Amino acid sequence: MSQSVPAVNSADIGFVSGMLGAGVGYILAPKKYNLEDLLTLKPDVFERALRTDYVKKDYQNKAYNTISVCRKKLVQAYDKGVGDVRLAEFVKLPKLVNAYEDIRPLIPRLRSQSAIVTGILSAFMAVTVKLIGEAKS
Repeated sequence: MSQSVPAVNSADIGFVSGMLGAGVGYILAPKKYNLEDLLTLKPDVFERALRTDYVKKDYQNKAYNTISVCRKKLVQAYDKGVGDVRLAEFVKLPKLVNAYEDIRPLIPRLRSQSAIVTGILSAFMAVTVKLIGEAKS
């Protein structure tokens, strides 16, 4: 009675490692900001999330300015202790919701980008390690 060991080739290892890496990259990456998150971000994170050099069109520039003004009003409201109430009002404002919809394509898709990059890197590393191991044996 002989038992055979299933053979695993480099492509299998690369594929499985890539899928695992993509899953890990997706889970660990920050999410794409919704309107409430965008309004409550710290100023430096807001500037990184929505860089002004991405804003090219006139309607996107107006949307960016609308969101920036609301963020300033929200900071003032938090200083007065009524920030949560103002935030609930802002999230429902049609003008602000429309501004968010106009600017949303400019917000980086961090999860999908991280999943792709991590998947490719982990697949590449797994195949490289497998090939080096086969070359040494």
